[in-house]
Amino acid sequence: MTSAPAPAALYRGRTVHKRFMPYERRFSAPMAHILIEPDTIGPLAQGLRWLTHNRPGPFAFYDRDHGPRDGSALRPWAERLFASIGVQLEGGALRLLTMPRVLGYVFNPISVWFGHGPTGELRGVIYEVNNTFGATHAYVAAVAGPATARHAAAKQLHVSPFFDVDGRYSFTLD
Repeated sequence: MTSAPAPAALYRGRTVHKRFMPYERRFSAPMAHILIEPDTIGPLAQGLRWLTHNRPGPFAFYDRDHGPRDGSALRPWAERLFASIGVQLEGGALRLLTMPRVLGYVFNPISVWFGHGPTGELRGVIYEVNNTFGATHAYVAAVAGPATARHAAAKQLHVSPFFDVDGRYSFTLD
């Protein structure tokens, strides 16, 4: 995890969701995530027809869908969260893996922020979890070394109407 990914990318994949209580439920759906640098999304989107920044488009990235949710600059918010656990980016890259708005609709259960140091090493991660009720919570973790990063956090946000807030999240970055 020492080499930084490209400054912008599109990742296509599939999400599979499975629950066992009160009885087994399962669904699978295609999905796409974008990896962007919030500092440079404006100029990047100007050169694309399919992705816009803070305005309607087929796919759109709105600053107000992330961080403090007020449309302000996202980097200062992320740097404050990283600093709260002793992680300093020192001007290194900040990247966000998230789902864009599609035809104006946003559904983003989790966005992952990657904070890099000035030489490209991953120093910290923010797991920004959102629920269908419009609430959000950011779980922040330091990353030490190039190995697979594993983090755990007590749930702080009511995500599902079927489950209490009790419980823990386990995050793995490989």
